[in-house]
Amino acid sequence: MNRYYFLLVFFFYQIHAKAYETKYVWNIFGIEIKKEPTLNSETVIKIDFGEKIEFEVINELGSTIIMVDNFFKFSGSWLNISFEGNQGYIFNGFFSSREPPRNKFYTINEISILGKKKEERVAIDSIEIDSIYYFKKTEITQYENGEIRYLPFDGCFNYTYTFLGLTKNEVQNIILSMYYKADAIMEVKLTKIDNGWKIYSYSCD
Repeated sequence: MNRYYFLLVFFFYQIHAKAYETKYVWNIFGIEIKKEPTLNSETVIKIDFGEKIEFEVINELGSTIIMVDNFFKFSGSWLNISFEGNQGYIFNGFFSSREPPRNKFYTINEISILGKKKEERVAIDSIEIDSIYYFKKTEITQYENGEIRYLPFDGCFNYTYTFLGLTKNEVQNIILSMYYKADAIMEVKLTKIDNGWKIYSYSCD
């Protein structure tokens, strides 16, 4: 009898414990608990960028995609939560289990995430346009946890950031942090690779 009672208590504890989550806010604009699962809903409470939050998950809605600052599409789910006596909805694409490194501009320090610089080199390539060959010079900087490639060509600029070992939530918020003020950005893409993510951006003067 005691054994069965112990197992019952153990499983109840496990289920109950899973309902609580501790996260850090990665969205540089902060995160808002909403009355309804939409960004246009009334705000119950706002938590600032970088803050640690612990909340109880009541239930999770299905996956969705939302547009942030008319700039970038975030994927994630709305969670119905209880936080410090407040109940509402929070979008889980804006946080992570680890604390975001911040710089003096109060945005995400992506260079800190990349880690120690390992190598710098230049790759020369060519492209044919109307039977004329043009040389392209790509500057490549490799880090412990990723890589940056910079290619200027014909008044345009291509940046490719590779981040290793990050979650999709973290990389989505890095994109927002890096490009939300860049009016000249024409295109930003996020691509999954085997051991991380690639951020590709293209802009012209």
